Amino acid sequence: MVVSIRGRSHWALRIQDFEFWGLSALTQLGRIATCTVSMAGNAQFARLSALDSVGPEPWSASLTEDLDLGISLAAGGWKVVSSTGAFVSQQGLTDPRRLLRQRTRWAQGHMSAITRLPELWRPGAIGFAGRLELTGYLLIPYVITLPYSVIQQLLLIRLLSGPGPVPGSAWLSALTCYAMTFAANLAWAVAYWPRAEDPPPVEGDRLPPITEACGAREAQPL
Repeated sequence: MVVSIRGRSHWALRIQDFEFWGLSALTQLGRIATCTVSMAGNAQFARLSALDSVGPEPWSASLTEDLDLGISLAAGGWKVVSSTGAFVSQQGLTDPRRLLRQRTRWAQGHMSAITRLPELWRPGAIGFAGRLELTGYLLIPYVITLPYSVIQQLLLIRLLSGPGPVPGSAWLSALTCYAMTFAANLAWAVAYWPRAEDPPPVEGDRLPPITEACGAREAQPL
């Protein structure tokens, strides 16, 4: 379920709300199409039969046990969707040390989940579109985050030590390149702006039927 961060008058909580209520929420809602929405720590609902199918201990010892559970359900052919008309409000973190610890745990858990990838391509798993989407999601730290973090810093060093693509000083070239990489966040900000304040109360149940959302013949709601 979509998460909204409380106390957005604090700049750190505002940034986290942008991440959760903007970027993450819109991404998660887009994943409804492939029925591979990531299980969230708050307000997750699953059929008992779905949890039983995973095994006697559906929640593993993974650092990101919810992501791990979602992979187990997908590997078992279950479909995970999200409500478009409900949200969860939670408190964010303002202490830098606790925030760093939280994000380090998330990153490490996401990276370790790559070992589950073969399970998604075994017979009986979720459909091809779901497998493809989850595969791309699990590869993000390896094919995007890590390479880009290295390339970006190497580019900065190169720009500061020699001529850049923009006439003028090396600093101007570096700032231009960083501005180009930041441009995507401006698009997310435009999408986030209408959602920046407290969302309206939920009016009825807007959870899309699984048969409609996933094209399945039999409803398997989670």
